[in-house]
Amino acid sequence: MKALNEIPINVRAVGITMTLAALVIALLAVAMTASPTMAQTPPYDPQPCGPGQKHVPSNPDAIISEGHYAVFDGYWDSKDETLEVNLCPPAVEHSKETRTNPVTLLPEEVEVSTRSTSNVDIKRTVFHINGSGFEHTLTAADVEKYDFFKTGVSTTTSSGATQDTAVGQTVWWLKVDDPDTEDVDEDSPLAMGYSAALFESQYWYREEGGVEVEPLQYEFEVIREPGIPIAEQGHVFAFDDEDPAPGADKTADWDSSEVDANALKLYPGNYHHYQWAFTKPGTYVISVQLKGYVRKDAPAGAKKNWTPITEKTVVTSEVERYVFQIGPLTLNEEPAFVVERSVEEHSAIKTLVGDPIPVYQGDEDDLTFTLSGRGHSVFGVEEDSNGNAQIKVIDSRHLDHDARSEYRLTLSVRDNKDHERNTDAAMDNSIAVKINVTDLEERSVAENSVGGTLVGDPIAVANANTSTVYTLSGNGHGLFSVERNSGNNAQIRVAPGGVINYEDAPSYVLTLHADTDGAEDVRIAITVVDNPTERLAVTLTANPSSATQTVGNSVVFTGTVTGAPVPTSRLKYSWVERDRGTQITENRQIHSHSHTVSAARAATIEYQMRVWYQEGMEADSNQIVIDWQAE
Repeated sequence: MKALNEIPINVRAVGITMTLAALVIALLAVAMTASPTMAQTPPYDPQPCGPGQKHVPSNPDAIISEGHYAVFDGYWDSKDETLEVNLCPPAVEHSKETRTNPVTLLPEEVEVSTRSTSNVDIKRTVFHINGSGFEHTLTAADVEKYDFFKTGVSTTTSSGATQDTAVGQTVWWLKVDDPDTEDVDEDSPLAMGYSAALFESQYWYREEGGVEVEPLQYEFEVIREPGIPIAEQGHVFAFDDEDPAPGADKTADWDSSEVDANALKLYPGNYHHYQWAFTKPGTYVISVQLKGYVRKDAPAGAKKNWTPITEKTVVTSEVERYVFQIGPLTLNEEPAFVVERSVEEHSAIKTLVGDPIPVYQGDEDDLTFTLSGRGHSVFGVEEDSNGNAQIKVIDSRHLDHDARSEYRLTLSVRDNKDHERNTDAAMDNSIAVKINVTDLEERSVAENSVGGTLVGDPIAVANANTSTVYTLSGNGHGLFSVERNSGNNAQIRVAPGGVINYEDAPSYVLTLHADTDGAEDVRIAITVVDNPTERLAVTLTANPSSATQTVGNSVVFTGTVTGAPVPTSRLKYSWVERDRGTQITENRQIHSHSHTVSAARAATIEYQMRVWYQEGMEADSNQIVIDWQAE
């Protein structure tokens, strides 16, 4: 799957080659609600951008083409008594859990939606829908099942009559899995839904004909391009993934080809992910407004001091715009001050990413550096001996040029003091950093391969001849050998006695030398294919072995590690003592642990032994619980 494009642009600076006359869609009146776990009385921090992030990101992703988002999301600002559109809607993950039905008391499988921080600012982000993951040619079965395609995907004849030409036409379809075809993955790279997760049902209520209905809704209105027949304009359909009743046509919850407004409705606390279909390429600007109906009477079980969330009966938000580009996209990139560095793909952990980035330290020597932006977890940053910022590789497994050729990150620095030298954790400065991933000649080899195993195909070297001698250099080159084959190309093999262990090193970057005039060195990335069945195990024993001990006595803990993939595995150990249910309070890298607990600390304490590989990948852990009792 192609990585996200992270060019920092402003929506106003997007230059797009239109394949239809400027298509503008205004999407009006949206409704949102909140989960029962989030209070809506001051002080209320809705964290609209996800956990721990209150404001929109300073360097949002300019182009979003994959991922699952609650694109239409909102919250109630109790301080200002306003309904707000979430300017940086969250990413969403779906999972299935078994829970007890409160009515039947029987277990049932339910879908759970988990919100997390995204790097989206709807004022600056373009949702890009293009390519094989979205383009779909309508079949007769599609048109028969989804009735709205019959009128929404059509043309106008010279006589002015509408001609049904939906079958065989291309639409851009954001699909979600059909629950009736669980064995087939139908998800598109990008999925969009709408959310009322940040609203509480006790404050929102609407009734029609004596029946409670959804109090929050998205109301859509299409602004049409003057002079262009409706049948020739692009349209948007939003519809769920459930099949219609037998014999019934599937209708769209929102059909922009209809002249009248449509409403997408939602109960508080709910999330709904939809299928979306766009009928023509081009730019769709969708304006969104939240709308909610306020509950005026206390619900059953409400506290005695319950009051309506506002005196208003109906509340609406400001209108916000979303931009969707269907088909090819041409960007006008904004100028910016950017520091550029390069690193070879599959570089080992701790590899330096170019030269240090100069930093003016000011009056403080103790600086804190952070990296942010999509993909920042591949890299780390630390202060070098001169006080400058040195970026390093910390996860070589995902540093692949074919998957991602560049990273657009932000390097931030703080000195932990404000202007009056009081303690302050706010960032003081930041700069954009572009990290280019250099493409190398790539080969792979399975973990635990024996000596003599071929490492991929031979490597062609210019000007090689029958007398060319090849050699390898670089960290770990001794694990491999190289020879000239019958075609004078370089064939790499696992060296006799070479131990290829993924946990020791998931990749090697080597240089292939040829002692021939005119031959240039070739940089090679050798990736090790992990054997997922290997399992290193830790056992832990205590002497005395009783789970209940008397304070003042000494207990010796002994850990044993078995199943190491290879004898040379570089393992580290740590003993951890912690009160059960608390964070780690002690971490000593020793091979055995003798401990005595005083009467003042009589408690149930957990002792844990952790084992991990030298490059940071955790292998296993085990623990023993001791109930220390007073004499």
